[in-house]
This record gives sequence, C-alpha cells and structure tokens, in this order.
Amino acid sequence: VDQNVRARSDVSFSVEAIGQQPLAFQWFKDKLPLAGEQAASLTLSSVETSDEGEFYVEVTNSAGKVSSEPAELQVVPIPPNDDHVNRIFIPLNQGAGETPGVIDGQAEGVNVSASFEGGEPRHANVRGGKSVWWEILAPEQEGFITIDLSRSNFDTLLGVYTGPAVDRLTTITSDNNSGTSNRSKVSFVSKPNQRYAIAVD
Repeated sequence: VDQNVRARSDVSFSVEAIGQQPLAFQWFKDKLPLAGEQAASLTLSSVETSDEGEFYVEVTNSAGKVSSEPAELQVVPIPPNDDHVNRIFIPLNQGAGETPGVIDGQAEGVNVSASFEGGEPRHANVRGGKSVWWEILAPEQEGFITIDLSRSNFDTLLGVYTGPAVDRLTTITSDNNSGTSNRSKVSFVSKPNQRYAIAVD
C-alpha cells in the first residue's frame, strides 16, 4: 500500500506469503536489494525525503520466486522553522512597503507537516497543531506593529510572544479570525529593539 508520511515518522511495509516452506524474503527499493532486509516485514525508522522510493519484496521457495506489487513511499518534509528554537528572522526594511515612511517586512512559508511542540501555548486559545515560527526585531523607537495574514491560503492562528524558550513565553497578543476571510491579524505597540517570536498555525 502506498504511503505518504511526515518526515521523521516510522514506516512499515509487510507481506503475507503462503507456499511451501521455507520461504525466503528480500526487500527492494527502486529495484535495488536492501541489505539485511530479509523478513516478511520492512520497517524504516525516522524517514526523510531521501528514503522516498518504490518498495517491493521478492519471495522465494523451491518452486520459484514471485514479487509483490510495488508500494510507493512519499515523505513530506518538515518546515525548517517548525520549532520555536529554529524560528526564521524576518528583516524589517525602512520604506520597503507600499506606504512611504512605514517599516515593512514579508515572509512566505508552509506548515503542511509542521507540529505542535511540548510546552507550546495554544495560540489565541485555540487548539491548532501545525505551527511554524518567525522572529522580528522591533525598530529602535517605540512603534506600532501590525501582522496581517490575509494573504494566507488557509485559516490561520497567530500568536506574538517574548521569552527564551517555547515553554517560557509571554503572550504579547494573539488572534484567530480578525483579518480578511478568517485569516489572523494583530496590532501592538512594540518596545525598542525587542525581539518578538511569531507563531503561525
């Protein structure tokens, strides 16, 4: 059976063979034999995209040999900013936005195979489960920061935090559906040179 799994998952393939004993098994990936994989089942631990391919098993006895139907393994990579500690920095640029004099920053990303960390807060008090993390550095002067996810192609949750670790965060603001089309949007007064962690779920 074909499998489509998140990276770092464990994957198993198995076959049920009936015939004159003894039966010998040999698993193949992309038509190449897998060394040491000579049982009725095959287990791959903590798979990555490099493990993708077409798997099948060859069963042999005194009557000959037969091959199973191939099963394809597809692995969805984990976003690089899945964890708070790996948040991606978004530079803020003076005059880069559509409004003169406004400091602007933009970012793109996906959360398809993201996860929810142990100790992570519920953003906007809503159970999400697939958060990715970003970070901004506030300007040198106190200012007003708006984060708008209206261009997202999915219904979002948004949280803004300070703090040294995912289980020791202070909530600055959060939102579920204040933006356009059930997207999230927040505004808050920033402190000079303060780093803010941003979770999108």
